[in-house]
Amino acid sequence: MRTCPNPACPDRVRLGLTGEYVDSVTVCPQCGTPLIDATPAAESPAAEAREVEIEMVCVLRTADEGLASLVKSMFDGDGLRYVVRGEGLQDLLGWGRVGGFNYIVGPAEFLVHQDDADRARALLQAEASGLADESTESDDDPLTHG
Repeated sequence: MRTCPNPACPDRVRLGLTGEYVDSVTVCPQCGTPLIDATPAAESPAAEAREVEIEMVCVLRTADEGLASLVKSMFDGDGLRYVVRGEGLQDLLGWGRVGGFNYIVGPAEFLVHQDDADRARALLQAEASGLADESTESDDDPLTHG
């Protein structure tokens, strides 16, 4: 296996990975740089980085699209790294959403890195407390009850 060593190669710029070619290719077809022999996978730092498993933890399951948008905004604002599993599949299979979510796929799940799980849960708890406080304040407001 041969690779392109050029950091400005269009393949590397576009994909973020070095171009890999069979041994019979001697020049990068994208940028014209002479190819070099690839380092063995065990020696490559990128290969080692790919082998590291990232442990993700579910901190919230919801079928409420409004709540999902709110949580995304909170996590983005706090700089939390997260993934929403199943969100794009809700309307894809079967009957779509029945009772708020697709029973085949299940509700959307917010997954965060295990190191960020406590911070994410604290954010969710603080927001839940804030929403509960707002609802009790509006119950006391005579203008909202007509």
